[in-house]
Amino acid sequence: MDENHEEINEDQEADNARDMRQALPEINEVALAGRLMNSPKIKNFGEDKTRAQFVLGVPRPRRGEKALAAMDFITVTAWHAMAKHCANLAKGDGVQIQGRIRTWQDQTRRYHWQIEADMLQALDRRATKKTEPQEEALKD
Repeated sequence: MDENHEEINEDQEADNARDMRQALPEINEVALAGRLMNSPKIKNFGEDKTRAQFVLGVPRPRRGEKALAAMDFITVTAWHAMAKHCANLAKGDGVQIQGRIRTWQDQTRRYHWQIEADMLQALDRRATKKTEPQEEALKD
């Protein structure tokens, strides 16, 4: 009787987990604003595929008057036309991005994550470049 009771509990747990998955929306959206900690690294993979990667420094909210400013450093990847626009950005430029989190596990079983940008907008420019920042947000 104990074995049947355990089977029923396992089945009920599986049903409950399935119900929870169906009830929860599947949302993977991120919006961040910060400064580029390095100039974007642009890589071409043929005519149509271009990738840009950079680290975005995002300040954390301070807690209390005397709290030290802390930052999170987040790797961002942009593709295609947005990646080509990143060639106009430089270390120190302010940007706003929207995208989704992507995670993977390497051979040493360590987890890595990054943001894949769906929208990127230049906010201000600290570095001097020949090109003017785009006023509109670029969407992929």
